Amino acid sequence: MAELLSWGRGRHGVLGSGDETDAPTEEPIYVEGPLSARRIVQVCCGELHTVALTADAGAVFSWGSGLMGALGHGGRSNELLPRRVEAVSFATSIAAAKHHSTALCPESGGIVYTWGWDGWEGSGCVKTPTRLARLEGNACQQVAAGAFHIAVLTTTAGVVTTGGGHFQSGVLAGVGIVRIAAGSRHTAALTMDAAVHVWLHPSNGSSVGVAPPPAPSRCPWLQGAQDIACCGDHTAALLPTADGGRTARWQLSVQADGGAAPGAGAPPADVGGASVDGADRLIGGGGYLLALMADGGVVC
Repeated sequence: MAELLSWGRGRHGVLGSGDETDAPTEEPIYVEGPLSARRIVQVCCGELHTVALTADAGAVFSWGSGLMGALGHGGRSNELLPRRVEAVSFATSIAAAKHHSTALCPESGGIVYTWGWDGWEGSGCVKTPTRLARLEGNACQQVAAGAFHIAVLTTTAGVVTTGGGHFQSGVLAGVGIVRIAAGSRHTAALTMDAAVHVWLHPSNGSSVGVAPPPAPSRCPWLQGAQDIACCGDHTAALLPTADGGRTARWQLSVQADGGAAPGAGAPPADVGGASVDGADRLIGGGGYLLALMADGGVVC
């Protein structure tokens, strides 16, 4: 038996407590309903919805706001308690962002299902999980969700990003990639040589269609990274220190106007860090960064 906890504002039922209380919940509360007796291996949060993956049967559950179809239940109703996404029979990984969700499933070596709204004018709300057709023929290994796009690590096409009618393929193809992460408008990749690379997804104002793969910027301040995460327009990395500790260091990856920071062709800007001794993983979303500690604790 596992216990899933949530805290923050509970509007639209996003906390999974059975009500829609909008007042901030500063102390963690238990998520009620069908997940109370199941082991959870992954939890992802969008702006107004939450998605969880169970260890048994790879079941995907969602709750919160259904307005944009982000819950994947075929409608737009809110769910105050976790409800299984029936259209996804078995998943190995999930991702969620602003108003959309993604599941990685093991069929055919790895396929991706998406649902919700990617935030771009002209894009429809997909209320039921739908296979990402453009990835057919590419086995998928990881998924990440940014506010306005989805990133997928494939075995043959490098990192693929899609959203708002834009599709990029072949980024860092042939490079050994350990992990990918997605921010509001950018994607980050941690490679086997402990380097961090970032690049932008095309903006809504650019031509819709297949875009040539961009040249990612390598982040010198984040060299030696053991893990990465994206939060908003920033990329964070977990780095070892000389005394055996850990530090979380972050950098601005996108300017306010949507351009690469600090300018075209220049590396992203270093903006500081904080000590997180004992951390094993970083989790980012919106404007927040959490460190998962080796002792099971969380620092945010």
